[in-house]
Amino acid sequence: MKKRQQKKTTVQKAGNKKIALNAALIMLAWLILIGIYHTHKPLPEGVAVEGKIYGLPESDIVFLSDITSLSPEGERISDQQIFDAIFAAIDDAHEFIILDMFLFNEFQGDIKAYHRNLSSELTTAVLEKKRDYPDISILFITDPVNTAYGAGATPRLEALRKEGVQVIVTDLKNLRDSNPAYSALWRAFLQWFGTKGIGTVPHPFDAGSPKVPLRSYYALLNFKANHRKVLVADDGAGGYTSIISSANPNDASSAHTNVALRIKGSIAENIIPSELAIASFSGGKAHGVMPKGMQQQQGTLSVQFITERAIKDSLLGAFRSSGKGDHIEVVMFYLSDRDVTEELLRASARGAEISLTLDPNKDAFGRRKNGIPNRQVAYELVSKSKGRISIRWYETHGEQNHAKMVLIKKADGTAILILGSANLTKRNLDNLNLEANVRVEASADAPVMQDAQEFITLIKENTDGNLYTVPYDRYKDDSFFKYWLYRFQEWSGMGTF
Repeated sequence: MKKRQQKKTTVQKAGNKKIALNAALIMLAWLILIGIYHTHKPLPEGVAVEGKIYGLPESDIVFLSDITSLSPEGERISDQQIFDAIFAAIDDAHEFIILDMFLFNEFQGDIKAYHRNLSSELTTAVLEKKRDYPDISILFITDPVNTAYGAGATPRLEALRKEGVQVIVTDLKNLRDSNPAYSALWRAFLQWFGTKGIGTVPHPFDAGSPKVPLRSYYALLNFKANHRKVLVADDGAGGYTSIISSANPNDASSAHTNVALRIKGSIAENIIPSELAIASFSGGKAHGVMPKGMQQQQGTLSVQFITERAIKDSLLGAFRSSGKGDHIEVVMFYLSDRDVTEELLRASARGAEISLTLDPNKDAFGRRKNGIPNRQVAYELVSKSKGRISIRWYETHGEQNHAKMVLIKKADGTAILILGSANLTKRNLDNLNLEANVRVEASADAPVMQDAQEFITLIKENTDGNLYTVPYDRYKDDSFFKYWLYRFQEWSGMGTF
């Protein structure tokens, strides 16, 4: 009798283990399916835009930059153009303004002092415009990072709403997941609890801000964003002004080195629908902002608005057509995408001259970083090209080389310039984050190309006596462990780049 009971107990335990195992396998399969779906689901409207190619006269497109350096005496010097151009465009507008800005806040991180109160300056410019022109339609799109993912309102955004500005916080759930192993868990179990509530943990981006619920960190770990930096507005004279930039109106970012293009004309007719689509899939209804149609311009420059994966396709096509006699210049905050890295190596093998100016990935809002991914990719490019690919590092001191641009000068005297918000990473180029760039093709002698080249020459060669960049060996890192950590993070999406 006792033996039968022991045998029955053993059978029950075995059965319970089998049920638990089957339940675990079903749960795992469910999470895998969630992960697969949300990395391959259909894209929202307005994403992966390959815009129409417009002809422009040379005077209608201007290269802009913010540049930070150190004087021979060790003083930090910043020469800035981008937000002054944005404020001028806002001042000119009479009918509508669209702003899509990733970071728009006063968060300071661990930075003790910043260069400009950019978030306050932009808020003031928009509010003054709305008060002076009450009927103007202003749409302000931003990323939920500025509200700690819904944990609380921000004074800047609330001030805009109060004055009648249409403020849209992007609904990132509609985008594909870039960190699927985590995001599958978040979508299955964590998102339902929301992010509002009593603050119990420090603010993730600013120690001086009120505490936030732990659940806001759960949303942060999805590592996804509306990363665009766009302005489009009427110019007060029957036309459009568009500014596509790598710069954020964020106080702690105000000393970063950045680049932008200011473009007059009908390229705005491609930008506006893409921005309105973001507003729409984020639950907003933008009123009074519709492209009105302009007479087709003529000129010697061709300009194209490209977003998300279309940026990558444009870049890879340009690299694949490069060879002997061509010169590729890259100035970049993050470089990690495997397709981009391999095409650079192939272009070098075909004889293209390639020079990269990279951020050393050591500074992030006052915090120290470990150099991943740029130092690992740089070592790979230099070693595999046998030194044919040249690399310099921006010598940062708390700020970042936040520029994102590629300039290709062809042997036939033409040039291609691609710049905007997109880093050269999987997250930025594979239809995961929202990104916005512009591609310009023209003679290498066109003013916009010459200005872009002058910017690159200045920072590479320290031509004015200030310190911008240092040689490759200054931050060379051949760590085997860090290289494969970078490769895992790029593949899995578990890195922040």
